[in-house]
Amino acid sequence: MSMQSAKVPGGPTDSPSPRLPRVDFEREPGVASRPHPIPAVPNSLVVPKRKSYSPATQMESAVLELLHKRVVFVAGKGGVGRTTFAATLALAAARSGKRVLVAEITEPTVQTYSPLARIFGQKLFKDRAHSIAPGIDGVMLEPRRGMEIFLRNVFKSRSLVALALRSKALRRFVQAAPSLHELGVFQHLLQLVGRVDEEGKPFYDFTVLDMPATGHALALTGLPGIILRLIPGGPIADALHSGQAIFNNPELTAGVIVALPETLPVSEALELLEGMLRTHVPVSTVVVNRLPAVHFSAEELAALRELPSGDDVMGMRGVEKICQAKACIQRLHDMTDLPIRTLKETMETGWDLVETLADDVLDKERHAGGTS
Repeated sequence: MSMQSAKVPGGPTDSPSPRLPRVDFEREPGVASRPHPIPAVPNSLVVPKRKSYSPATQMESAVLELLHKRVVFVAGKGGVGRTTFAATLALAAARSGKRVLVAEITEPTVQTYSPLARIFGQKLFKDRAHSIAPGIDGVMLEPRRGMEIFLRNVFKSRSLVALALRSKALRRFVQAAPSLHELGVFQHLLQLVGRVDEEGKPFYDFTVLDMPATGHALALTGLPGIILRLIPGGPIADALHSGQAIFNNPELTAGVIVALPETLPVSEALELLEGMLRTHVPVSTVVVNRLPAVHFSAEELAALRELPSGDDVMGMRGVEKICQAKACIQRLHDMTDLPIRTLKETMETGWDLVETLADDVLDKERHAGGTS
């Protein structure tokens, strides 16, 4: 699909509603094992068109709506602020009274560093959900853990599953075989999202997943379609159908793509947007991070750009950066009907930045009358 000549589509229109068999999620101590009822996947996932309100209202609304979903996927290339935005949503949701799970996906190789865990004062998350902040649990989605959950659901024998997982050959196969890494991650995420409390209600009100880089993210979102074409029935298909009922349902799940106001990050964001929509993820907004401050009027910017190239004028690099950002924002508006949310460049980093952004989101939520 040519990115220069066509808009990113509003969403797939040819996906049939999958069969939704019952899946037994792994029992947690003191927690009921039956899954929460989930509505069926709609026949089409249509990304909403921009409404007639002002751009500022539209930007705020797009982010506020995320707090009312059960699952949010935050995607984007490395270095664009994806992890910071995921942490911001988690903190804002927790401070609004929700029980939150923030998750990331382990690397196929040995992982020794986690930017998301560092924001919360940890080196790495564990592969079992654990408290990392008031109202927030953190977890590292790990394929071996996901396969363990799946095998327990199939064989109903912990000893048999433990014996199988002790096999070095099986562990190497899970790590190396195509799609098995993503399948294990998918199973792990599904078990956590499907966990319920003693009353049968979702244990977590809000789950935010910090997605990996573009290729790995699309491998995960495209997994159900690929596997179901090969294995249309059986326990694996049952689990994938259950996952589709949550992760492809725009009432429950939203995707967010984070980018920078620069040419290459915007190009990758558009590619990622097209891929996520093609794999039936209901993307709801694009967030453009680190937007430079503008201290010139439109007339002043136009005059500065008329200066002959090569003139040594102080501040021209900043002017070029502003003009590039404006062009990138316009390109996104030209290529998609999704709301575009911008975040200004700031000197804050880490937890200080997350707290500032979360407070900003909650202030807008309160003014919108949406505090739960």
